[in-house]
Amino acid sequence: MRIRKKELPNSGLIAAALAVFLVTSFAAIIVNSTLLGHGFHLDYSISKYVGLETWSAVLFTIGNLFVAAFFGKYLWKLGEAWDMPRLFYYLIVVMVAGLLTLSFCPSGYCDFDGKKNLITWLHEVSSRMMFIAMMSEAALIACWKKASRLAHALCVSYVVYAIICIAGYFTKGEWFLTFLMIYESMYLAMFMIMLAFCGIRDTEDTQKIGN
Repeated sequence: MRIRKKELPNSGLIAAALAVFLVTSFAAIIVNSTLLGHGFHLDYSISKYVGLETWSAVLFTIGNLFVAAFFGKYLWKLGEAWDMPRLFYYLIVVMVAGLLTLSFCPSGYCDFDGKKNLITWLHEVSSRMMFIAMMSEAALIACWKKASRLAHALCVSYVVYAIICIAGYFTKGEWFLTFLMIYESMYLAMFMIMLAFCGIRDTEDTQKIGN
């Protein structure tokens, strides 16, 4: 007897999310740093560049509405395909909520005299919440037996990278803060790429049970 394995999500969803993220992020960085005269600084976060101008804040928010939808749908189907525990779905909700909140609360956009206001505070809290949720998702997949061998390897590597980022942030390492934009961009892009490869099976779509 052959039993059909549960269908894995289409990696095209993650490819679309990555494309939207790259376009909106790089547009904000390139235009604000050159045409609008804010200068190019590798020690700036993506969010800081986004919050410099109204157009970039609006574009980033609209783009992330699609990213959140693609993310949520892909991860939910992945969880169903691998029979992930309930915690996995809670983390999806936390991650999507964090992404939407930080998008609607652009960092530095409403700050005056160098003082952080509620909007920036909400952005920072939600971005940290999203960071933790992403790392936790990867750790959970890495430990889950039904995940593919490729998924295990990629998720372990991602968690190691996340720990390196945490160490750099809390120790205020110059090696990290000087190139913050690069580390942040890699963290986000690597998560999407990792998820795309999670949709690849180790074996065929069907398996034999019994004689």
